[in-house]
Formats: sequence, C-alpha cells, structure tokens
Amino acid sequence: MEYSGKTTIEKTKSSDVDLATKVDVECEELIREAVRNAFPNHSFLGEEGVAPGSQASIDALEKVVDDEWLWIVDPIDGTTNFVAGLFLSTVSVAVSHKGVMHTAGIFHPHLDCLYFGSVYPSPNAVCISGGVTTPLRVDTAAELKEANIAYGTKQGSSPHFAPTYRACEQLAATSRSLRNLGSAALHMALVSKGSLTCYFQLDIHSWDISAGALLIQLGGGRVTDTYGNPYTLRTRNVVASNGLVHDALLAQLRAGNALDIDNS
Repeated sequence: MEYSGKTTIEKTKSSDVDLATKVDVECEELIREAVRNAFPNHSFLGEEGVAPGSQASIDALEKVVDDEWLWIVDPIDGTTNFVAGLFLSTVSVAVSHKGVMHTAGIFHPHLDCLYFGSVYPSPNAVCISGGVTTPLRVDTAAELKEANIAYGTKQGSSPHFAPTYRACEQLAATSRSLRNLGSAALHMALVSKGSLTCYFQLDIHSWDISAGALLIQLGGGRVTDTYGNPYTLRTRNVVASNGLVHDALLAQLRAGNALDIDNS
C-alpha cells in the first residue's frame, strides 16, 4: 500500500487529538466519486465533509437521514492509529434506505479483511479474509465475567472522558478484559465476528457506528443506546453486544453513572 506506515497530520479538527490527514480526504473523495458515478441520485454523508463537533454531525445527519438512499462513510476510522503507524484503522461504509440500515461494509486494509452484510436479498453477514469467507457470529459468552469488552472515548478533559472511566471502573471488576483499540468501526466489526463480546461509547458519530451496527445485528447480536432503546441512525450513545450480556452491561453503565456525557 502507498500509505503503510506513519503519515503526516494534515490538520486537527475539534481538538488537538481529533486528527485528519491527506489520506482521509483522498479516500472519502474516491468513495464519493464511485457512489456518484454508480448511483447519481443517492445521498452521501461523509465525515470529511462535515464540520467538527457533535452538533455539526447531528445537523448533517438530520438533513439526509430519511432520504430514500443514503451512503454513510468514514474513510479512515482510527486516524490517530493511522498517523502513528498502528495497523488498527478501518474504512466504514453503510447504506440506509429511508432511515433503515440496508447494507454495511467495514474494511480492515492492514489484514486485507472485509466485514460485509446486507438485508437484501436475505439477511446475511460474512468476513472475507485471505480468500476465505466465513459467516459472522457473535461471541457466546453468557456472563460479563467471560466478556472481552471494548470501549471508546475522547481524550483529555472532555465531558466524554469521566463517565467512560467511571464505567470502566465498574467493569474492571466484573469482566474478563477491557480494550480500547482506537477505532469504533473496528470494535464493532470484532463484536460481529465474536472476537470481542461487547463495546460501548458515548457521543459517537453515525459514520463511526452505522455499518458496525448492522453487522452485529446480522451476526446475532444486539445494538441499543445506553437506555436500552433499539439502535437507529440517530443513536449517539451506543452499546453493542452479543445480546447475552447486554442487559448486564447496561446495568453496569447505570451503576457507573455513564449513560451520557457529563454536561456540567
């Protein structure tokens, strides 16, 4: 690959730790052009075309969320990893039909691994790696003490940090392990595959989690907000799991007062 090691930060967005590179922009434009050529009437929502910050992403989604066909794209999820030369970044592409998820793909280029799923012509999701195609199936852990849990958060003194680590304090004593790989889409792909049992994150954008949400559901898992409401494209506080430990995970988030970001 042309970009296989460290790369240069092109700019920061909402903060000094919210990074973008030339490659993010180039990848999104390649995907946008391919969609435009194949489906000229479809709508497109890409991370690099939206201003930084939570409200900007909410507003951008609202303009297109109920369109007949919508492509939701994160050209590089895990940009900080990408900049550092850590092979933990992905390309996430989701397609919705009138606000309902239809098709999803998450590509992990460093392992040449594609997670793909669709509700059409019949619900199905697979992992394609090394020329081998295997069905996606979530983990079979039935209790949190058997669960490998992933989480994500924004760094520093942001209102995301404290509630996330309150939850982690709760879960450290009740789960098998806690992991933060730095890519929401990768976390969700690994939940859909059964490598991780569950994942949670507060105030996360639609382009980070929409593809993964469908893959997990097609793999037999469950995706909700932190209050247990079913996932929609508007969900920002996400909890994704194999389903078996979902209610127990929600209870731990409640116990840690980690259902939403701190707004003090």
